[in-house]
Amino acid sequence: MSKNIISILGPIGSFSMNNIDYHGVQLVDIVSKISALGAIKDLTVEIGSPGGSMPVAKAIRSYLKGIQPRVDVTTKQVGDIASAGVTIMTSGNKRLAAKGINPDTGEAFKWMVHNPSTPHVSGNSAAIQKEADELIALENEMTLMFVEDIGTTEENIRPLMAIESWFTSEQAMELNFATGSYDIKNNVAFNDMSKPNKDQGLLAKVAALLGITLAAADLSMFIGKPAMIDGKPALDGSYTIVGGIITVATGSEVEPAPAAPAPPPPSASVEQIAEVVKAALDSQKVAFDLQIVELKKGITSSHAPVSFDPSTSADDAKEFDRSLKANEHKAMKEHDLPKFQRLFHAKYGRLPN
Repeated sequence: MSKNIISILGPIGSFSMNNIDYHGVQLVDIVSKISALGAIKDLTVEIGSPGGSMPVAKAIRSYLKGIQPRVDVTTKQVGDIASAGVTIMTSGNKRLAAKGINPDTGEAFKWMVHNPSTPHVSGNSAAIQKEADELIALENEMTLMFVEDIGTTEENIRPLMAIESWFTSEQAMELNFATGSYDIKNNVAFNDMSKPNKDQGLLAKVAALLGITLAAADLSMFIGKPAMIDGKPALDGSYTIVGGIITVATGSEVEPAPAAPAPPPPSASVEQIAEVVKAALDSQKVAFDLQIVELKKGITSSHAPVSFDPSTSADDAKEFDRSLKANEHKAMKEHDLPKFQRLFHAKYGRLPN
């Protein structure tokens, strides 16, 4: 499995729906994450998205397609994928569907494709016709993208998009939306390598200039656990590590990597140290700001409404979807807030912000 991993989670792009503003993944986020990985030969893009802005999804898809074949891109399902999210998912050389139960929904992983739509239809007949013409053009463009990515025909894909088709991971493989699958229960947990610890990297650079040896971390948490290389248990043997890179691996299948360059001499001046710090901070400011945004997205509450009943969770989640399609959410929030909170909690496992 690739060590170079980025994630596309949540809505795609920024848009408004049912008087709610959504601020999701943008092309600049993807470009920043991949640029931070440096020169790579392979990339895994984890995707779990309900969809969103098709123009943004098209831009992300074009970017991922553009770095191929220089980079072997694998897209990997880690949540339900719908609409614009599927458009990005099919851009990979290899496309892995998730088998098993989605821990966020308690149900099997799902896929969904449909024709594009817009919540902003208003005005006279000319304005509405203009909007319809743009949707038809986008529909045709999406169809051709799927034809190119999954090797199907227009006659096969158009009926699926016309009726808003939901299907399982197994069906995604049968339809060639996915080229393979993996069992999520046996998937090894990992950190998002697209967001390395920037502060630690900066600290190491300054320490190298000063000739300081950083204190080792507490390794007691790893005692008794197998050593892992590329997500697999390491074979018995001797390993030499320089600068965090395995340079000699006797008895293993790991190919020797080139030795890390020697650190600068410890006689650095204050000006040199300041220059290293400034350059690192300047180059990492955008990535750091993106980390803060993503951390804020992850702040949720597990508190449930007083009227929440786990036995009605499935029905409440379905009622949430129905009321969303019927555009009833705004009225429900104004006139029956406890009900809105209950349905929202059943759907997403948390209270609305």
